[in-house]
Amino acid sequence: MSPFAVSKAIVPLLVSLFAWVFVASAAQLAPHEVTNAEYKKFVEATGHPPPEYWTDRDYPAGRGDEPVVLVTWYEAMAYCQWKDNQRLPTQEEWQEACRSSDFEKWGNIWEWTMSDAESPAGWKILCGPRHTCTCGHEYHPANKNLVKGFRCTLMLPLAFYPGIKNE
Repeated sequence: MSPFAVSKAIVPLLVSLFAWVFVASAAQLAPHEVTNAEYKKFVEATGHPPPEYWTDRDYPAGRGDEPVVLVTWYEAMAYCQWKDNQRLPTQEEWQEACRSSDFEKWGNIWEWTMSDAESPAGWKILCGPRHTCTCGHEYHPANKNLVKGFRCTLMLPLAFYPGIKNE
Protein backbone atom coordinates (compact mmCIF):
# COMPACT_ATOMS: atom_id res chain seq x y z
CA MET A 1 0.00 0.00 0.00
CA SER A 2 1.41 3.40 -0.92
CA PRO A 3 2.01 6.07 1.76
CA PHE A 4 -0.53 8.27 -0.02
CA ALA A 5 -3.24 5.59 0.25
CA VAL A 6 -2.49 5.14 3.95
CA SER A 7 -2.61 8.89 4.62
CA LYS A 8 -5.83 9.23 2.60
CA ALA A 9 -7.41 6.55 4.78
CA ILE A 10 -6.15 8.10 8.03
CA VAL A 11 -7.22 11.70 7.37
CA PRO A 12 -10.98 11.07 7.75
CA LEU A 13 -10.29 9.20 10.98
CA LEU A 14 -8.15 12.05 12.32
CA VAL A 15 -10.76 14.59 11.28
CA SER A 16 -13.46 12.70 13.17
CA LEU A 17 -11.25 12.24 16.23
CA PHE A 18 -10.04 15.82 16.34
CA ALA A 19 -13.11 17.64 15.01
CA TRP A 20 -12.80 20.15 17.84
CA VAL A 21 -9.41 21.37 16.66
CA PHE A 22 -9.95 24.87 15.37
CA VAL A 23 -8.20 26.68 12.56
CA ALA A 24 -8.92 29.93 10.78
CA SER A 25 -8.07 31.37 7.42
CA ALA A 26 -7.68 35.05 6.70
CA ALA A 27 -11.35 35.21 5.70
CA GLN A 28 -12.45 34.42 9.25
CA LEU A 29 -10.60 37.29 10.96
CA ALA A 30 -12.67 40.31 11.91
CA PRO A 31 -12.34 43.03 9.27
CA HIS A 32 -10.84 45.49 11.80
CA GLU A 33 -9.83 45.84 15.42
CA VAL A 34 -12.54 45.73 18.09
CA THR A 35 -13.81 49.28 18.56
CA ASN A 36 -14.82 51.17 21.69
CA ALA A 37 -18.47 51.00 20.57
CA GLU A 38 -18.27 47.22 20.09
CA TYR A 39 -16.50 46.72 23.42
CA LYS A 40 -19.15 48.84 25.17
CA LYS A 41 -21.80 46.26 24.21
CA PHE A 42 -19.68 43.61 25.96
CA VAL A 43 -19.26 45.80 29.06
CA GLU A 44 -23.01 46.45 29.22
CA ALA A 45 -24.00 42.82 28.63
CA THR A 46 -21.54 41.23 31.05
CA GLY A 47 -20.85 43.88 33.68
CA HIS A 48 -17.16 43.60 32.82
CA PRO A 49 -15.16 46.67 33.92
CA PRO A 50 -14.46 49.17 31.12
CA PRO A 51 -10.96 50.39 30.18
CA GLU A 52 -9.54 53.06 32.49
CA TYR A 53 -9.84 55.88 29.94
CA TRP A 54 -13.63 55.54 29.86
CA THR A 55 -15.80 57.66 32.18
CA ASP A 56 -19.02 56.39 33.76
CA ARG A 57 -18.74 53.13 31.77
CA ASP A 58 -18.64 55.01 28.46
CA TYR A 59 -15.85 55.74 25.99
CA PRO A 60 -14.83 59.35 25.24
CA ALA A 61 -17.11 61.25 22.86
CA GLY A 62 -16.21 60.81 19.21
CA ARG A 63 -14.05 57.71 19.81
CA GLY A 64 -16.61 54.96 19.23
CA ASP A 65 -15.03 53.84 15.95
CA GLU A 66 -11.48 53.81 17.33
CA PRO A 67 -9.90 50.54 18.48
CA VAL A 68 -10.44 49.79 22.16
CA VAL A 69 -7.13 49.85 24.07
CA LEU A 70 -5.97 49.35 27.65
CA VAL A 71 -7.27 45.78 27.62
CA THR A 72 -5.35 42.74 28.82
CA TRP A 73 -5.01 39.53 26.86
CA TYR A 74 -7.49 37.97 29.29
CA GLU A 75 -10.04 40.74 28.65
CA ALA A 76 -9.55 40.35 24.90
CA MET A 77 -10.14 36.60 25.22
CA ALA A 78 -13.28 37.17 27.31
CA TYR A 79 -14.66 39.57 24.70
CA CYS A 80 -13.98 37.15 21.82
CA GLN A 81 -15.66 34.27 23.70
CA TRP A 82 -18.66 36.49 24.40
CA LYS A 83 -18.77 37.59 20.75
CA ASP A 84 -20.33 34.46 19.25
CA ASN A 85 -17.74 32.14 20.83
CA GLN A 86 -14.86 33.55 18.81
CA ARG A 87 -11.19 33.66 19.80
CA LEU A 88 -8.03 35.64 19.21
CA PRO A 89 -6.12 34.75 16.03
CA THR A 90 -2.75 33.04 16.17
CA GLN A 91 0.34 34.90 15.02
CA GLU A 92 0.31 32.91 11.77
CA GLU A 93 -3.37 33.63 11.09
CA TRP A 94 -2.87 37.33 11.78
CA GLN A 95 0.13 37.54 9.45
CA GLU A 96 -1.70 35.65 6.69
CA ALA A 97 -4.64 38.04 6.96
CA CYS A 98 -2.34 41.06 7.11
CA ARG A 99 -0.86 40.17 3.73
CA SER A 100 -4.31 40.14 2.10
CA SER A 101 -5.59 43.20 0.28
CA ASP A 102 -8.73 43.56 2.42
CA PHE A 103 -7.00 43.65 5.83
CA GLU A 104 -7.81 46.87 7.68
CA LYS A 105 -5.95 48.54 10.52
CA TRP A 106 -7.99 51.40 11.96
CA GLY A 107 -5.50 52.24 14.68
CA ASN A 108 -1.76 52.33 15.14
CA ILE A 109 -1.82 49.57 17.76
CA TRP A 110 -0.36 46.17 18.50
CA GLU A 111 -2.93 43.36 18.54
CA TRP A 112 -3.05 40.46 21.01
CA THR A 113 -2.79 36.94 19.54
CA MET A 114 -3.27 33.43 20.94
CA SER A 115 0.39 32.66 20.30
CA ASP A 116 2.81 32.17 23.17
CA ALA A 117 6.17 33.91 23.22
CA GLU A 118 9.22 31.67 23.41
CA SER A 119 10.51 33.56 26.43
CA PRO A 120 9.58 34.56 29.05
CA ALA A 121 7.18 31.70 29.64
CA GLY A 122 3.51 32.65 29.66
CA TRP A 123 3.94 35.86 27.65
CA LYS A 124 1.92 36.42 24.47
CA ILE A 125 2.86 37.66 20.99
CA LEU A 126 1.31 40.84 19.62
CA CYS A 127 1.13 41.84 15.95
CA GLY A 128 1.00 45.24 14.30
CA PRO A 129 1.18 48.23 14.24
CA ARG A 130 -0.30 50.00 11.21
CA HIS A 131 1.36 49.44 7.81
CA THR A 132 3.31 46.39 9.01
CA CYS A 133 2.73 42.67 9.29
CA THR A 134 5.24 42.40 12.12
CA CYS A 135 4.55 40.11 15.04
CA GLY A 136 7.63 40.67 17.15
CA HIS A 137 6.19 42.28 20.26
CA GLU A 138 5.92 40.14 23.40
CA TYR A 139 3.99 41.15 26.49
CA HIS A 140 2.70 39.71 29.74
CA PRO A 141 -1.00 38.83 29.26
CA ALA A 142 -2.10 40.70 32.41
CA ASN A 143 -0.51 43.98 31.28
CA LYS A 144 -2.16 46.64 29.16
CA ASN A 145 -1.38 50.05 27.71
CA LEU A 146 -2.56 52.64 25.19
CA VAL A 147 -1.16 50.79 22.16
CA LYS A 148 -2.55 47.29 22.80
CA GLY A 149 -5.83 46.24 21.22
CA PHE A 150 -7.20 43.16 19.44
CA ARG A 151 -9.50 41.60 16.85
CA CYS A 152 -11.27 38.27 16.97
CA THR A 153 -11.55 35.37 14.56
CA LEU A 154 -14.22 32.78 13.97
CA MET A 155 -13.63 29.21 15.10
CA LEU A 156 -14.24 26.55 12.49
CA PRO A 157 -14.03 22.82 13.19
CA LEU A 158 -11.20 21.25 11.20
CA ALA A 159 -13.77 19.21 9.28
CA PHE A 160 -15.16 22.43 7.84
CA TYR A 161 -11.84 24.12 7.07
CA PRO A 162 -11.83 25.11 3.38
CA GLY A 163 -8.54 23.30 2.75
CA ILE A 164 -9.96 19.88 3.66
CA LYS A 165 -12.24 17.98 1.31
CA ASN A 166 -14.99 16.08 3.08
CA GLU A 167 -15.86 12.98 1.11
